[in-house]
Amino acid sequence: MKILYFNWVPTRAFSFDGGGVSIYQKNLLNYFSLKKDVDVYYLTTSYAYDLIKKESYIRECKKSEIDGIHEFEIVNSPILAPSFFSFNKVSPYFIADKTIDVIDEFIRKIGDIDVIHFNNLEGISARVLELKQKYPRIKFVYSLHNYFPFCPQVNLWYRDKENCLDYLNGEKCKNCNLFPVDYNMKMFERSDFANLKHRKLSKIAGKIFSLFHQSEHFDSNPDFKFRRENYVKLINDNIDIVLCVSERVKKIAVKMGVSPYKCIVQYIGTKHADYASKFPNIISHNGLITMGYLGYMRRDKGFYFLLDTLEKIPQSLANSINIVIAAPITDKSAYNRLISLKSKFHSVDIFDGYRPENLKDILHDVNLGVVPVLWEDNLPQVALEFTAYGIPILTSDLGGAQEITMSNDFIFKAGDSDDFILKLSKIISNRNSLFEFWPNETEKHILTSVKNHCEDLIKIYGTK
Repeated sequence: MKILYFNWVPTRAFSFDGGGVSIYQKNLLNYFSLKKDVDVYYLTTSYAYDLIKKESYIRECKKSEIDGIHEFEIVNSPILAPSFFSFNKVSPYFIADKTIDVIDEFIRKIGDIDVIHFNNLEGISARVLELKQKYPRIKFVYSLHNYFPFCPQVNLWYRDKENCLDYLNGEKCKNCNLFPVDYNMKMFERSDFANLKHRKLSKIAGKIFSLFHQSEHFDSNPDFKFRRENYVKLINDNIDIVLCVSERVKKIAVKMGVSPYKCIVQYIGTKHADYASKFPNIISHNGLITMGYLGYMRRDKGFYFLLDTLEKIPQSLANSINIVIAAPITDKSAYNRLISLKSKFHSVDIFDGYRPENLKDILHDVNLGVVPVLWEDNLPQVALEFTAYGIPILTSDLGGAQEITMSNDFIFKAGDSDDFILKLSKIISNRNSLFEFWPNETEKHILTSVKNHCEDLIKIYGTK
């Protein structure tokens, strides 16, 4: 089988860009690279710019971080990724630009491709999907890791403060983006010129380039209603299978207009499931409970909600709780608030982010994970990481994490501190209830290994 994967993040950037999708993509590439009967090609975009040669073209990466695959990148994509870098670029996504021609040529050059699996559609014209009409034999698969086709912020999250349930036919989108970027500077930073040995010279050169370079196709009045409707149409007309990473994602996709007949729920695999214990000793011998948070200091992830809630927890309850926080320290004031909690809780341990190889040590004493997301988080990697180590999670009722458990005792109303504290106090008063988190033998458990997931993908790729 010959598979072409598409994602905007190259393997050289997996460690710091793309979030959970990069972790997932890395797992797929690593697994299939070892399969003798699978030939893997990997195509990325908007991470390489040639400031002299302006035309789009595809080049082979000099060195892939993953042995055994063929890695290529599109140079000079007219659309930057991630999506919010190109927030007001609506029309370019629906122009049949030269990039599609070079991808078409690339497909013909590879030859005999069985599957093109899009793990992202960011950084490229949506009309690349129309190549399905030219290559009907090739199966087109698209994984919905986020809500990019429906939302230029990708997370249905309005102005970094609330879940977006109604976009008001696109009008609401127009004042949504609070974090505009210097498009030209980002393009320069991803060019060979940015790799000049002298940083000061590189920075000056970038400012000059940004000043004089005029980016094309920025819409003064972007039509976000057109954007959503046409993405849905292109998906329905050209994608054979839409892989939804949770039941909740499928429900949202169908609500947005994606054909339910194309949608398959396929929970992603995690490599932690390969070696982690399913049911460790989750009852602390000292009568305490250790509660852990993994992820980022971000509002949509519920970090600030959690911080506010921890400050509200009654002292009588706090005395029996240890806190473990593993998140890159990007907000000094938030960090200081965490430090101040040390006088309230039995203990507070703070880690400046984490790497997969450190996770076992960080979670060693954690009895209960917290996934307090405030948006429809598709299926957070952190939820899988916790449960892979046999740690139950207390999660909000948004997104896919709630599907891991069959018990409502571990699901609280998103953004509701009182409900969070109520559910937490019930768990602490009856520690044995932690075992009730897990599905019984007749219920499906979401957690699956990378191997099992990839074997399931092979079956999906091969279906008619």
